[in-house]
Amino acid sequence: MAIRASLGAGRWRLIRQLLLESLLLALAGRWRVPGGVWRHQGLVAAIPENTIPDEAVIGLNVPVLLFSLSIAVFIRFCFSAFAPALHLPSPILSSR
Repeated sequence: MAIRASLGAGRWRLIRQLLLESLLLALAGRWRVPGGVWRHQGLVAAIPENTIPDEAVIGLNVPVLLFSLSIAVFIRFCFSAFAPALHLPSPILSSR
């Protein structure tokens, strides 16, 4: 950040870089969901017969999954983009 600021990048350009990095990290974390679904299916298949009553349904709750993903992306933006953006130095550098 300091090098980009010293080369003349403005405050908004530095904030955009932080937002883009945060978005890429959030999207990279989203790829863990299919792995969780596969692990869930494997664990359900590994449960022995007559252990769980027939009325019990073991499954993924899609609204809860989407809500938790949206909260995770929001928290990622808050702590990896907006919080550092508040602490960026002033882009006005004096040259003597």
